[in-house]
Amino acid sequence: MINRLNIIPLGKPIKCKRLCYYSSMKEKIKNEKDDSIINYKMILGIKKISIGNLSSLCRDFHNIFRVNKYELTNYTNDILPFIKFMRTSEIVMILHHYSFINYNNTSFYDAIWKQALHILLNDIDCKELALVIYSMGKIKYTNKEMLLFFKKEIKKWNNRFSGRDCSLILKGLSNLNFNDTDIYNIIINRILEISDQLNLLDICIILNTYSKYKNINIQIFEVLLNKLLTFYSDMNEQCIGSILWSISNANIKSEKYFSLLTLRLRLLMHKRLLKEGVINESTNVLDDAFNVNSASYNDTNYGNSTTGNSTPDNSSAHKNDYSKTNKTQNESNYQHYNNNKICQTNTLSNNVSKEKHISSDRVFSKKPLSFIKNKDKDKGNKNECTYDDVDSMKVHDDIDDMKVHLSYNNGSYKYENIIPSIIYAYGKQKTYLKYNINIDKNLYNYIINSYNNVPNCIHTNPTEVVYIYDISKKALKNSHLSNKVNNNNNNNNNNRAITEYTNRVKNLKNKKYYKDIIYIINNYCIYFIKKVHYNDIKNVLYGITKIEMPVNKQLYDTIFELITTYVNKNLYKNYEIINLTRSLSLLPNVKNDIWLNIINCYKDNFITMASVKNNSYLFYIFSFVKNTLKINTDFDLLLIQHINKKVSHIVKDDIIYLIKGLTNLNLYNNELVINITNYIQKNNTLFNLIDVAYILKYYTIMDLRNVNIFSSLALTIKKNNTKNNYTTVSAIAKLYLQMDIYPKVIEDILMQEKALSEKNYKIEEIYCDEE
Repeated sequence: MINRLNIIPLGKPIKCKRLCYYSSMKEKIKNEKDDSIINYKMILGIKKISIGNLSSLCRDFHNIFRVNKYELTNYTNDILPFIKFMRTSEIVMILHHYSFINYNNTSFYDAIWKQALHILLNDIDCKELALVIYSMGKIKYTNKEMLLFFKKEIKKWNNRFSGRDCSLILKGLSNLNFNDTDIYNIIINRILEISDQLNLLDICIILNTYSKYKNINIQIFEVLLNKLLTFYSDMNEQCIGSILWSISNANIKSEKYFSLLTLRLRLLMHKRLLKEGVINESTNVLDDAFNVNSASYNDTNYGNSTTGNSTPDNSSAHKNDYSKTNKTQNESNYQHYNNNKICQTNTLSNNVSKEKHISSDRVFSKKPLSFIKNKDKDKGNKNECTYDDVDSMKVHDDIDDMKVHLSYNNGSYKYENIIPSIIYAYGKQKTYLKYNINIDKNLYNYIINSYNNVPNCIHTNPTEVVYIYDISKKALKNSHLSNKVNNNNNNNNNNRAITEYTNRVKNLKNKKYYKDIIYIINNYCIYFIKKVHYNDIKNVLYGITKIEMPVNKQLYDTIFELITTYVNKNLYKNYEIINLTRSLSLLPNVKNDIWLNIINCYKDNFITMASVKNNSYLFYIFSFVKNTLKINTDFDLLLIQHINKKVSHIVKDDIIYLIKGLTNLNLYNNELVINITNYIQKNNTLFNLIDVAYILKYYTIMDLRNVNIFSSLALTIKKNNTKNNYTTVSAIAKLYLQMDIYPKVIEDILMQEKALSEKNYKIEEIYCDEE
């Protein structure tokens, strides 16, 4: 590499067209505090860049990023010719800063990597590697040579990675859709090795990223979740929301863990609302909830509040900004739980303060979890980029476009952005989840016992409530494969089902693991429900329905008022309104006016342009509620009509939704059934055993003796005829017997089932003793 110190600058400085910007920026620099940015003469955009003044260029580049980061896009052409002369740390800094502002010029990054690859290959260390992987993942930039370089260097530095390195690499590779299992295993094993050294932020990033993987290692969740409990007193609301979402998103059931974190959340919310003057400790908080001044919480821009999607550009990567923001935070922002803040600003450092073992001093220590500067770097290189430049981490969830954010930014989080995702995650805990985890009993008992004396000053049940339960359970139970097929079956008596569930819920004593979330929903949500983003309302509804709980009637009514407002204002997009109907379909006694508004909105705005996928899924959802509506509508037939128009775009999942919807409605549509039959015959190998069962059950209900369909699906039954699938195979075999169809492929299965059904059981006569 060229030694820049021995090279004389070429030529004289020339005038630049950016003098106006320079003068304005110089003014900004002067306005900064003395300890924030050193007062110096800039050269970037002012003087001609040469090899001799590259250090000044990099210094200017970083400080422009701190003052007005989006101005960096004006200097791409100035920087590119000199990439090959820069140090590794400077290249990493440039890549990070441009990725931070989401600069997505592929040609620009191609040019950088073409020049920089040989430099990085010889000189990069593990910290720089982690940061550059994270940066490239943030903008989803892929390059074959770059990915091979990452793979090689990860193996090289495996034993040196810190917790922050692992979390950033995992996040970056996930965004790059990197599919090398061996590399992921290397990172996961390293995380398990250094689990005792991980800090709170690292664990949150790792769990949020890893929860999106298809095949997770349950051990890493057990280890890290138990480790998280040692930071119990350091958790804030955003951290709790991120962790709970990660657990549910990874298909892990752990109600006990949820209850611990929700207890912490409840205490934090009470303290913050008390400090902000929303509630009064001397009065009953529930009374305040019912008499809250709506003007102070009335959001005039309904539906325009952010869900955390905005990208804050006030995060900085500098030591001096850190001290500046600290002062502001102490004056203006809420400090919860005796200044136990997870992080002071977006400026995150590399190392965490010395951790203590699991003990009473650690779990409830009043010392803040401090993040300190990494002092391992070369002090002589002022331009070296560290983890202090990493922006606040954001976590995205694809299901229903729910987005959970973990931005440790001076307590700037809002409950309307956090609580809906927590309620949704709680709702998922009441559904079937694949995994279970074990919590350290000693630590769990210690935390619970430490909070035994927490005053319960709020009534957990409001004086006026609405009992909410999941009506889809009854519908799904009645449509289960094990139920006998009867052509004369009528639809279920929904009124009887509602009465049955209402009585059960009224007498239900909610499990102790759910008492705190019910407490939060009934007593705190009323204060910010009007500020919740319109697309997050469905998450609140889904959660409270799955929990099955008594809900504050005022809160419940407010939610439906908001839905009506948002639908009438046409705020919902196509997929958003479908997801809303999904949540509403679970609820009992939804007013007909709300359904009518939603149906009309979809008809007027979406049904013609909607894909077959969306229309098919909505048809399936609507099949659960049509018979409960007291309005005459042909919405289901209209959906079928538009599906038939685009039948060439139909796929396997659409077929299953349509079959289930037709079964629920006990409906036959000739054109649709012909289209479904043609697709099944051509693609019979795509369907699994459960799909086959639903298809054949519908054909049997409708008395459609289509030998070709029954025969084409017989091979799937034969392949899956195992001990684990005995119940399903037996139910399917009964359908064949009922339709009197005997394909040769499964003839032995059918004969066996027929023999069992015809077997005569002898019942012994019982004689009573004579008196």
